[in-house]
Amino acid sequence: MELIHLKIAVITDVFYPYIAGGAEKRYYEILKRLSKKNEIHVYTQYWKNTKKEEKYNGIYIHRLNYVKNLYTKTGRRKITPAILFSIFLFFKLFNAPKFDIIESNLFPYLPCFISKLFSLIKRSKYSILFHEVWGKYWYNYFHNDIFSIIGRVIEIMASHLTKNIITYTPTIKDLIARSFKISKGNIFLIPSGVDMELFNKSSDNKRYNQLIFIGRLIPEKRPEILIESLKLIKKRITLLIIGDGPQKTYIKQIIKNNNRHEIKFLGIQSYNNIVKYLSKSSIFILPSVREGQGIVFLESMAAKTPVIGVKKFDSGVKNIIKNNYNGFLIEKDNIKELATKINILLNNNETYKKFQKNGYNFASHFDWNTISRLLFIYYMKLLNKKIEISEFKYFWD
Repeated sequence: MELIHLKIAVITDVFYPYIAGGAEKRYYEILKRLSKKNEIHVYTQYWKNTKKEEKYNGIYIHRLNYVKNLYTKTGRRKITPAILFSIFLFFKLFNAPKFDIIESNLFPYLPCFISKLFSLIKRSKYSILFHEVWGKYWYNYFHNDIFSIIGRVIEIMASHLTKNIITYTPTIKDLIARSFKISKGNIFLIPSGVDMELFNKSSDNKRYNQLIFIGRLIPEKRPEILIESLKLIKKRITLLIIGDGPQKTYIKQIIKNNNRHEIKFLGIQSYNNIVKYLSKSSIFILPSVREGQGIVFLESMAAKTPVIGVKKFDSGVKNIIKNNYNGFLIEKDNIKELATKINILLNNNETYKKFQKNGYNFASHFDWNTISRLLFIYYMKLLNKKIEISEFKYFWD
């Protein structure tokens, strides 16, 4: 019988098969690897056509409250699912066994307080995965001072539930430390990764005039900026848009008004299809102004597809894209600059090949197998177990 090293509980309101973003993808990829030698339990929400209890890829999945839709029509998270999840979680953890580690996904905040309570009751080590700092963004999110203040207070309280915080990039680490007066020594960098083997198997037969956007259709992702920039591109190109969200109707209308280029709205796609589209496209562009890290940039680099992202002080993208080395960084909402960078990659083969090579080499350091090992080492350190800490690798040297 194989030795079980650790017993770990992960609290996240969204999990497989609901994989709509980087956080869900991260947990699924890491936990299925850790489950080979550890007992992993995930507490999440119950979706249509899923089982309330199942073991999948070695992970014990406990689905609690039923949820039909996480978002309002305007794209904001509904508060009711978070409240229900927290209530159901309380009773589920009350009857759960003792875990060595309890880790919470920070968002949507409320379950973190329940998780912290049971980490104290059951004497488990408690850790939080911190994606980004919202801070003043709460006022843009709610457009209501009372709700915004409540959101900020809850975020501040949640950030001080534990001294064991995980985040993705140096940028977000600095923001957490500065925004919440937390020692950087309590914030551990464990980035999200990419399945290099999967992309190595994919075709690299590029369609050199095909651009691609992948992301949730919300204002922060700025898909309209990319579409508008195409008006400045002389060479006829094809743009693929993959994703869904509250801006879908708006984006489709913009597409109708753009007659110069072929723009295909593909909606939600399976991950295997995303790998194929990324591998065949010539440039990946995400003008997003809010990213904790941006897994899709690493996936594009692994697919040898050059990338263009946005440089912003509170975005982790600038830790992934090294401007003019493995991609281009542009200023926020700068349509003219974006068009210029697209034109360079379409017409300058030397720059294109450089980004392909450097991007692929950079992404190779972020293989999910390496990331999973780093998280296991982190857990062992929390438990004061002996392990070779030199295996921690700093990815941004």
